[in-house]
Amino acid sequence: MNWLLDVIGEGCGELALDSRSLVEDRGDGPQGSVGHRAAVGPVLPHRERSDAHPVLAVGSVEVTSGNSKYFDNYKPETGEIVIEHVMASGALPPGFPPVQVGKEFYWDGGLVSNSPLWYVLDEEPDLEALIMQVDLFSASGEMPHNLDEVLERAKDIQYSSKTRSNTTRAKQMDDVTAAVRRLLAKLPASLRMDADAKFLAQSTQAHNVSIVQLINRRFDHTTQAKDYEFSRATVRALWNAGREAVRRTLDSPEWPLACATDRGVRTYDLAR
Repeated sequence: MNWLLDVIGEGCGELALDSRSLVEDRGDGPQGSVGHRAAVGPVLPHRERSDAHPVLAVGSVEVTSGNSKYFDNYKPETGEIVIEHVMASGALPPGFPPVQVGKEFYWDGGLVSNSPLWYVLDEEPDLEALIMQVDLFSASGEMPHNLDEVLERAKDIQYSSKTRSNTTRAKQMDDVTAAVRRLLAKLPASLRMDADAKFLAQSTQAHNVSIVQLINRRFDHTTQAKDYEFSRATVRALWNAGREAVRRTLDSPEWPLACATDRGVRTYDLAR
């Protein structure tokens, strides 16, 4: 596990934030919006794609349009990542107010997708990566027996459905692109130089991706308030459960397979 902590910690000194600087007032913006607060420096500066530095991309959704928005320190339109970007990505209503970035107000991107896998896969056509996907809600669960369990189970299905759909769709698209590549290889040389053939070849480069799922499975004391009950005891329990899930994942005999750079998109749930 030490190597994972080292990887996470390397180059992340800029991510350290003084919690005192996050104290905020209510300003004159929309009801419940973030107003004036103490100034905070950039979390991560803007980088060029050629730089070997950490990438930080956080997802949000624009309140008025409902469109997803990703703030990425490698995107010129984002520039440097500042604390407003991070706060916007975690501003889940109604517990947290929308956060203003520029002229627009944003909520937690989880309203659209809790695990935005496609943003990662679409960024690099020939991506080779080990992706640790943290699923905050479990798609599988037991049959509910009372109203509280019904509400809890409904939230699990609601919040996990997009994650499950994204992962399944990624594997399906990988099969489709592999078929296109095989078909292109059978074309005569004259057709391979066609503009459409070149476009398809560029658009269907192989992903070498392992998706390792770390799923927040149900505690015996969990209730339907799980999407807004963040007491100190609950947060510590979630931290401990996440740490244990990572340990079980790294100790799994299938972990070396997940780390292999084979062609295609593969998924693993090694912490069960």
